[in-house]
Amino acid sequence: MILPLPRMDLDQIGGNALREVLSSLLGLPATGIARDSDVPAEARDPRIVATVPLAGDGISGEVRLEFPEPFARHAEGLLLGPDAPSHSTALQLRDLTGEVANMIAGRVAASLTQQGHPCSLGVPSVTHTEGVHPVPATGELHTRTLWSCAGHPIALEVHCQPRPT
Repeated sequence: MILPLPRMDLDQIGGNALREVLSSLLGLPATGIARDSDVPAEARDPRIVATVPLAGDGISGEVRLEFPEPFARHAEGLLLGPDAPSHSTALQLRDLTGEVANMIAGRVAASLTQQGHPCSLGVPSVTHTEGVHPVPATGELHTRTLWSCAGHPIALEVHCQPRPT
């Protein structure tokens, strides 16, 4: 039997997780952006995208984090300080993006668990994309929030769907 998910404030759950991670890990504040059209076109593509699956007995979903490569380079510089390489490899930037997304997804999963939907994280996957967004499935709770951090646009999506129990 598939039970419907109660309406959860995924905007708040995801936003709190993102702000907490960027603040604690990088010392950077994130500010909400109202609409995609508020993001300059040159800042939208290409983007590094990390997706972390969520799975539990009655819920499945994913957390999807997108940001431009210059933000990944900036974050790497903040984390490594003067030891940061002058030219990071694509693999290093993918690892950083996956780790940030994993930390955000962990906080999302903890919030969902507190609301009675225990779930665990899957293995993150990281790709490059140019403006492709998944289409929510029927019955899925979905949110896409936009943020600005250190002058860079960041998008966070949280998808949750009931699973058969």
